[in-house]
Amino acid sequence: MVGDNSFTLDIKRRINLASQRLGMMRTIAWRSRELNLKTKVDLLVSCVFSCLLYATETWILKAEVSRRILAFDMRLYRRLLKVCWKDKVSNDRIRKIINRQIALVDVIKRRKLQLFGNIFRMSDNCLVKMVMLGMTDSNRPQGRPARQ
Repeated sequence: MVGDNSFTLDIKRRINLASQRLGMMRTIAWRSRELNLKTKVDLLVSCVFSCLLYATETWILKAEVSRRILAFDMRLYRRLLKVCWKDKVSNDRIRKIINRQIALVDVIKRRKLQLFGNIFRMSDNCLVKMVMLGMTDSNRPQGRPARQ
């Protein structure tokens, strides 16, 4: 993580780890003819996506990051179906075939909202809630000090 609260390096690292996990399972699962599509998608979700989605509640989702995650999501689905990007098959069509209508970006947003809901329901003297909501005990007035 960089000092300017940018999570792009961590997100790139997570995407690389998920790609490595996908590559490790190549000979076992993806090329197997004994496994049906639903089983392969379940393996993808449980093994690859779980590696990618670790600690996503703390990420700051910018437009570039969202596009990158969405592209990774669709690349995995296309690789699973053996559909090249040159085949002009839309992302909606791929999602219907795989039967997964929710994108990874939406999963991340849902996890962030769940974390916020959990923090909001905590007691007021909990440190996590005080940091998240910015509650401080201060006698000093807000703003610039008065000129003397």
